[in-house]
Amino acid sequence: MQSKTRLVLLLSIFTSLVFSQVALAGGENKKEDKQNHRINVHALNSPVKQNTTAEFSLELPMGFLPGKAEYEIKNLDQSKKLKSKEQKVTLVSRGAQSWLAQISVGNLEPGNFKIKFEVKAAKSWVQIIKDFIKNLMRGKDNKHGEHPNRGEYKGAAEFAIIAGPVLPPDPGEAGMATLEGIDSDNDGVRDDVQRWIVLNHGVSEKTVAALMQVARSSQQRLINAPIDKVKSIEASYQLFRAADCMHYLKGLDPAYELIEQMKSQEINTDLRIRADIKANANFSGQSVMALDKQKTDCDFDPDTLPN
Repeated sequence: MQSKTRLVLLLSIFTSLVFSQVALAGGENKKEDKQNHRINVHALNSPVKQNTTAEFSLELPMGFLPGKAEYEIKNLDQSKKLKSKEQKVTLVSRGAQSWLAQISVGNLEPGNFKIKFEVKAAKSWVQIIKDFIKNLMRGKDNKHGEHPNRGEYKGAAEFAIIAGPVLPPDPGEAGMATLEGIDSDNDGVRDDVQRWIVLNHGVSEKTVAALMQVARSSQQRLINAPIDKVKSIEASYQLFRAADCMHYLKGLDPAYELIEQMKSQEINTDLRIRADIKANANFSGQSVMALDKQKTDCDFDPDTLPN
């Protein structure tokens, strides 16, 4: 009983020391908190194709976690240096304090640009405790830590945009008025779905080609569901084949996630939901043979595409 009491007492003392240290750091570093700290920003896929997504890595100090992140883009080729308004972006961890920012450049013409990031970041509790223990062992009071507990971090990078795929215009509400939607370039994929594919996954030509294959078979499956059971079933088999192509290129879990994301874009009206239910009913009782995922499941040759 006494040993447990001692343990509780030690934990209580340690917790009090940590919180007092955090409070002290907050009080002593008020001036530091207002400072802007520079971070490294790197363009990962420059030059990036028009109507696709530009990717950037942001490197934060060790132990810091990003909160609100914003960016603005300047056109370096124009004499007036026109720039965009500040826009928010979600950062995704790449490991080792590197964070990924994906920026759609669908509304920018080819040229040279500069992007500026501003990230509000805070030191994680784990890092605060680690720093406290480290400085306690060294006999320091940590009043002037290597980094403040919170702050704003800024960095910039230049990148180029080159001519890319030509997208059909956004069909807007008119594209949702019918089951078929609008396919202005007659490539077998609805304009709204094609735009989503290229704008969100245009950094990879293989991924775009595979998603377009999925979209074509899915479109035929939906539009034939209420009028032609045989064609709807045939399209369902083609959809399985397209999914196998995606599995071959991306692996099972990433392929499943991509297909589910696109499904939410495709089946987005009451008419399309009912057609999806009908297509499932049409396919009921059919069998699908499990095959090894291979390149021949693709309607294109992945080896001819650069990425």
